[in-house]
Amino acid sequence: MAFATPYAIWVMRQYAESVPFELDESARVDGATVPQIFWHIYIPLIGASWWRLGPTRCSWPGTSTSMPSSFSPARPKLTVPVMLGHFTPPDDAPWTLMMASAVIYAMPPIALYYSVRRFM
Repeated sequence: MAFATPYAIWVMRQYAESVPFELDESARVDGATVPQIFWHIYIPLIGASWWRLGPTRCSWPGTSTSMPSSFSPARPKLTVPVMLGHFTPPDDAPWTLMMASAVIYAMPPIALYYSVRRFM
């Protein structure tokens, strides 16, 4: 969360600054209130940033190994990155098992991308 939140704020600010101020002014001339301007102008124009930030905000906490391993020390409740870390013994790593786990681990973000790519 410490790394993902500032990044999300920065991306949202960049998208909000890219909206031309003339749209805001023309909406005020047409009689729109501030909530209407926000809802009908800013939200649709910066909506792409939400689709961009969604996968990163959901995947960053799960890819970290320090926080999940400290909150769930029991073996049956490990996250995938922590489990992959347990696969690497000092002698020889079971590469087939690690690669199969990595492919399974990559499936949900790939499925999410293909389901929302028309909004990006």
